[in-house]
Amino acid sequence: MRVRVLRFLVSCVLVALPYLWCSAGVARASGANSLTDIRYWSAPTYTRIVLDLQQEAAFKSFTLTNPARIVVDVTGVVPKVPRDLLVINDKIVKQVRAAGSGSDRVRIVLDLDQQSEHTIFSLGAIDAKPPRLVIDVSRPDLEEADRTRRTQTRKSMQSGTRIVVVDPGHGGEDPGAVGRGRIYEKNIVLAISRRLVNNLNRKPGIKAYLTRTGDYFIPLAKRVEIARQYSADLFISIHTDASFNTKAAGSSVYCLSFKGASSNTARMVAKKENASDFIGGIPLGRPSGDLNNIIFDLMQTYSVNAGLQLGALVLKEIGVANRLHTRHVQQANFAVLRAPHIPSVLIETDYLSNPGRARRLRDKNFQEMFVRHVALAVTIFFREYSTPQQPGQSSPVRRPVYHMVRRGDTLSALAQRYGTSVAELRRLNAMSKKSVLQTGRKLKLPAAVHQLSSVRRPVYHMVRRGDTLSALAQRYGTSVAALRHLNGMSKKSVLQTGRKLKLPAAVHQPSPVRRPVYHMVRRGDTLSALAQRYGTSVAELRCLNGMNKKSVLQTGRKLKLPAVAVKQPSPVRRPAYHTVRRGDTLSGLAQRYGTSVAELRRLNGMSKKSVLQAGRKLKLPAAAVKQSSPVRRPGYHTVRRGDTLSGLAQRYGTSVARLCRLNGIRTGTVLHVGTKLKLM
Repeated sequence: MRVRVLRFLVSCVLVALPYLWCSAGVARASGANSLTDIRYWSAPTYTRIVLDLQQEAAFKSFTLTNPARIVVDVTGVVPKVPRDLLVINDKIVKQVRAAGSGSDRVRIVLDLDQQSEHTIFSLGAIDAKPPRLVIDVSRPDLEEADRTRRTQTRKSMQSGTRIVVVDPGHGGEDPGAVGRGRIYEKNIVLAISRRLVNNLNRKPGIKAYLTRTGDYFIPLAKRVEIARQYSADLFISIHTDASFNTKAAGSSVYCLSFKGASSNTARMVAKKENASDFIGGIPLGRPSGDLNNIIFDLMQTYSVNAGLQLGALVLKEIGVANRLHTRHVQQANFAVLRAPHIPSVLIETDYLSNPGRARRLRDKNFQEMFVRHVALAVTIFFREYSTPQQPGQSSPVRRPVYHMVRRGDTLSALAQRYGTSVAELRRLNAMSKKSVLQTGRKLKLPAAVHQLSSVRRPVYHMVRRGDTLSALAQRYGTSVAALRHLNGMSKKSVLQTGRKLKLPAAVHQPSPVRRPVYHMVRRGDTLSALAQRYGTSVAELRCLNGMNKKSVLQTGRKLKLPAVAVKQPSPVRRPAYHTVRRGDTLSGLAQRYGTSVAELRRLNGMSKKSVLQAGRKLKLPAAAVKQSSPVRRPGYHTVRRGDTLSGLAQRYGTSVARLCRLNGIRTGTVLHVGTKLKLM
């Protein structure tokens, strides 16, 4: 009997075993997937809710009214939630509630501010991100208001105003490159873009706007659409780069190309940036159906060539502020640069994968200096090449015949700038491969070359730090009185940095600024005095030359200056004699006149024991160049911040002892700003 019972029990177990294994398998399957996190991103017109899962899961959704709600049931997951309440209150979604339901379901309830549209879609695992369920809640009324504001911007502006749209790359679900210590590209580029917009908005005749103002995702096609709605004259997309090589460093500039990438690097960068939609989630984009027409139209317009011109200017400028990774503008098929009629560039500021460069990218002083040079490139582009667009129209194209060669020009750069080839430029100008470009040469250009409209009259000058009316009148071949009359200024009016100063219609264009600019440090030079002299700041000089606050200026050092610095050398004079003044020394005079003590002794029959006597007429070498600025009448100098006695003595061709004697002060006296110093 017991044997029969035992056999019966064994048979029951054998029959039930497959069902037990099946149940265990179901349990394991249901336990293998769970909701691990609930996150959100708020944009001005929509809110994105992201549910992180271990595996992709099925879902069902429906809406409720009074009050407005969206209910999403995620099935096939463990009925546990990482949080049961997520408060948002961004005028679109009030809060998100979550709770387990049944044995394999989680219910998500979105409490809305008012009835809204929504889209739900799944995203697979990508770039170390888990499978996600994305819920986009949008307000059509807010989207329409935003669109109307952008499309009306151009109409509400004064005629001639240029519009620049600055695009901080990535955002929200798409962090972009990630540096050591979880430094996200999306945050770095947003900070840099904000500074660039602020810098551009301080310039007369330019208005700049951001594609995104916070940490949220915008599809690439939508960024292009925003630029179109603004009727932008320029589109600049800001990014940081990354590489497996942690020593990679430097800035790069990219433009659009439909004919393939200009290099393998450009192709890889375009692939990385174009992947943004797949990381952030593309269903939100809803690109317009005329995208193919847009691309075709763009290929027929000037915008690609104009983008190359802008890119060359930007590369040249940021090369002064930072090391360059690529010394030529690169091209590839960047989705974010497909803006019709709008010259567009993409700037990779530096490598976030390089720890040293990552720290530099986060530095506010570096960011400010970098955007200042980008803004300068933009102003040069508008001044020299472009006229403002009208909605739906491209800028007129003119076809120059010649280019006047400037210092630093190369055939490859000019070919890129004018949309031609080096071979064509050589052919037109009868140049061989060994021919050297000479500054001032008139270089013939192809008849069909595309260059945008030049400066229109009346002509203006943007006032820089250190400018004076007398200096500007001399520079532009006019008078102080004429400048005052044209600009409604009285004798007491003060020139303000950044002011747009109107010039006479027949004004002569000044010589172009040479880049890069250097200053050879002389004895008595100080950073503060040099910053004042060259219209820059001590901080920028330190940054450009890798100096800290404890660094000491060494005589003979070649000091790099900002690209906008215009060195105003004193006029070269060749005096035959120098009348010795009290305090003069042979070594000081030799340095001042660019000669040697031995040469001065030889010309004047002096021995090593000879003493200089005040009033003596000292013969100078025929080619002696007086290095100091000519003494300004009426013989006084008003002390400015950073002035020193040694610096003023060198500047005015005198000695510290003489300045002290004339003004009744001692050598160690501290100069106070505003004090009037007697010079003669």
